[in-house]
Amino acid sequence: MKKMCMVSSKSEKIMHIKMRWLMVTVLSMLLSACVNTQSKYIMPPLKYNGPVSIHVPKTAYLYWQHGLEQNGEIPSFNNNDIIVSLIDAQDRKNNPSKYHLSYGKAQQASFITSFRDVLMEHHMFNDVEIITNPNQVKASGVLIDLKFKSTRVSGFERNYKITLTVEMKIKSGKSTFTRTYMTESDEGTFFNGKSYDEQLLDASQQMLAQLINGIQQWSRTH
Repeated sequence: MKKMCMVSSKSEKIMHIKMRWLMVTVLSMLLSACVNTQSKYIMPPLKYNGPVSIHVPKTAYLYWQHGLEQNGEIPSFNNNDIIVSLIDAQDRKNNPSKYHLSYGKAQQASFITSFRDVLMEHHMFNDVEIITNPNQVKASGVLIDLKFKSTRVSGFERNYKITLTVEMKIKSGKSTFTRTYMTESDEGTFFNGKSYDEQLLDASQQMLAQLINGIQQWSRTH
């Protein structure tokens, strides 16, 4: 009887160990999938539904500059299981970029593409081109120089906040129109916080609207 109890106890321990490792493996996969979804997020095309009352009969050239980038970080996996914590720590060490939330070059490139499309859709210029060198601007054209002076993701878990500061310079002939705009995403409430993806879109839509209004202001004073 004693021998049978020992065998049973040993089998239970083996089963317990197997179940534990299965749980750790599943948790690790879920954690990795969640992080990858956020870090690779690219915005859908932005839309502008506000009023547009100008048309500039020239070609606009969009020149984009990348500035200071402050990343947020996905919090560590909070679990009392030492094995799960070790897996989380090791993955962060091996793949640090997976755990950083940012408004980086990929998001900024997506924003610039949407910005060009909106300018074209609303016929604000005869044509709009994205350039990589300001010397590509023709003498008869308009240079719209956008510099993301700073992009910041702050907060934790679902209480993130995205802050964008963008400087826009519009050069036509010898005149230069310069404005700096800042937007902050709506993070929602403490109990119903918006996700990083939702706030990325929110901050971008706000910035797009400010830039469109800035171009219209330039056109009226130019």
